[in-house]
Amino acid sequence: MIYLDDHPPAHVHAIGSGGMIKIALEPLQVLSTVGAKTRDVRKAMDIAERRREELLTAWGKHHG
Repeated sequence: MIYLDDHPPAHVHAIGSGGMIKIALEPLQVLSTVGAKTRDVRKAMDIAERRREELLTAWGKHHG
């Protein structure tokens, strides 16, 4: 998820399974986790890595 009123750096929020993971896109890294299991963090990072260019394009579209 990308919040439209969010702030730099370019990042996404992965929400589910009772937790939240905030992932920076450049460089690709976990910024924070709340209640997320290790396997969920790995899965979110895998998805962010595969879809990084798409996510960066979406971030740029909404945040310039």
